[in-house]
Amino acid sequence: MTYRVVAFNEGSDAAGFVVLDQRVGRSVIEGKLTLKETDIDDLTLTVTRDNPLFDAVQPFHTHVSVYDDGHLVFRGRAIKPKKSMETSGMFRREYTFESIEAYLLDSVQRFYEGVGQSPADFLKHLIEVHNSQVEGFQQFQVRNVTVTNAKDNTYRQIEVKSKMLV
Repeated sequence: MTYRVVAFNEGSDAAGFVVLDQRVGRSVIEGKLTLKETDIDDLTLTVTRDNPLFDAVQPFHTHVSVYDDGHLVFRGRAIKPKKSMETSGMFRREYTFESIEAYLLDSVQRFYEGVGQSPADFLKHLIEVHNSQVEGFQQFQVRNVTVTNAKDNTYRQIEVKSKMLV
């Protein structure tokens, strides 16, 4: 396994800078990629001053891509920086990145009734609403939807949860 991490100043940037790649002498103190089955994946990277990521991270702007033997396994945005200094005097920065699936949290779904819609059509509607509210690099494209149901006439809806003031 050969991991490579490339960072981007903005989610829309095409050119990035190498954060981790043993072949070019870029390393991190620690890295942990957590791929979750039912939640948003995350990546934590800990770096020192000699890494170009050090003090270059802006939450919700800086993005990273993680490659495993050339295959993209994670793309995400920075959310939580932590600054620290060890007893030896070495400065460290720990950055947490959340997967781009978290972009879906940047939009609001309003009440909607999808009577007689197939699962694919209902999903397309949800993504269209999301895409209308976010920047281009945060948008998703619905491709191959394989979920079906026996009747394809199921009643689907988006409910709005109300907050009660006490």
